[in-house]
Amino acid sequence: MRISSAKVAAAICMGLLLSLYVHYDYTRWGALGLNAFLLHETDRFNQYMTNPRPTIFITLCYVAVALIGAVLYEAIAVVFSKVFGPKSA
Repeated sequence: MRISSAKVAAAICMGLLLSLYVHYDYTRWGALGLNAFLLHETDRFNQYMTNPRPTIFITLCYVAVALIGAVLYEAIAVVFSKVFGPKSA
């Protein structure tokens, strides 16, 4: 099975966007400081971990996130396939 260059470019693009978001998050919490991060995580733990939502709700939410990610990937691949165009033989 051959993977098109548009799909490879879409995967690279999504990886780049994710890495930029992670870097932004790290620099934001670095600027806010350790105490702000620990306070945020404590609040998050108290809100979500001590009183978890029903399993079906969590499952449906993650399935929706996976579908959105797959649709986004395919949309980016279509855009890149239009940009790269068909290869001439």
